[in-house]
Amino acid sequence: MSARILVVDDEELVIWSYLRIFGGGDYHVEAAHGGREALRKVQENSFDVIILDLKMPDIDGLEICAVSRRRTQRWTSSSSLACLRITS
Repeated sequence: MSARILVVDDEELVIWSYLRIFGGGDYHVEAAHGGREALRKVQENSFDVIILDLKMPDIDGLEICAVSRRRTQRWTSSSSLACLRITS
């Protein structure tokens, strides 16, 4: 089974870059254009890794990571979700 990766950023170029990097590998990669979209995707799907921007206008990356980890623990009784936080 391939790893599921969610890329979250408010900048299209950053999202495009990560999709290009991981899209050719053995991964299932989805993108969210901001915090609200990321939270919606996390409620609908399970991810192994979330790569996200810390500073976004709607919801910051720390909050998205916290909510995602709580959801992962609730459904899988595990905290194996990896959050890779980036900023520029």
